[in-house]
Amino acid sequence: MDGRQHPPAALSYSHGHPIGWMDGDALVVETTNFTWDPDGYDDHFHVARSHMATWVERYQLIDNDTMELSITVKDPLFLKEPFTFVGRLERTDQDMIGTWDCDPESAVKELYQTFQNPYADDTTGEYYLLR
Repeated sequence: MDGRQHPPAALSYSHGHPIGWMDGDALVVETTNFTWDPDGYDDHFHVARSHMATWVERYQLIDNDTMELSITVKDPLFLKEPFTFVGRLERTDQDMIGTWDCDPESAVKELYQTFQNPYADDTTGEYYLLR
């Protein structure tokens, strides 16, 4: 956000190198300098990513409670054309359910809060880990 440019392409990072700027009232974040990763951007996407990949995120307030986010992925080695995801984010007063603990009990609670849990005891609210 301070005007710096991306480093030379020879420097690569697992999560890329982001720079940001304001475009009118939208925040734009461009990420380049990714490492080569045949498994893709994360453990769900599974589309291979090359060192030539670029992400452009655009955050635009629609109103006081709504933000639109668009993410355009370009990778001339693996994609025939750029691909854009667009979604809307709504303001909420709810607490975030995610934790970043490396604790199996915390992780399973997050999982069970997100998905239907066939392993929870509905009478006590306790969770059971599969081992």
